[in-house]
Amino acid sequence: MLAAGVTVLEQGAGGVECVRALTTRTKTGGEADATLRGLNTVLCIDDVMRALRAALQVALRGGRLGGRALDTVRSQAAVVLADKLANGVIVSYEPPVARVHGEDPTVCLVELAFCVACVVSVI
Repeated sequence: MLAAGVTVLEQGAGGVECVRALTTRTKTGGEADATLRGLNTVLCIDDVMRALRAALQVALRGGRLGGRALDTVRSQAAVVLADKLANGVIVSYEPPVARVHGEDPTVCLVELAFCVACVVSVI
């Protein structure tokens, strides 16, 4: 049933929860792609990105993008990723890289690499 795209729901004390979500997307640019077959992967990525954006928005508020600010951004991103690792949302991550955008000095680019956990029951 999961291969057919059936979404499994479970009724608990607080209501109905999705146990395993799937998407029907099977191609990217016309080529076969199973990356997003499990919607849980997308939900995990969204969860990590929301947490990172919230933390970095606070870190960058009203500041200038100098060396110290970039160190703060890298450190804060690493703290969020470590928290997600400890909570089992991700299973590994690389140290974040932060830099000022080459064409717009008011934009901070943060490069991330992390591996999402295969099975997550709650986001």
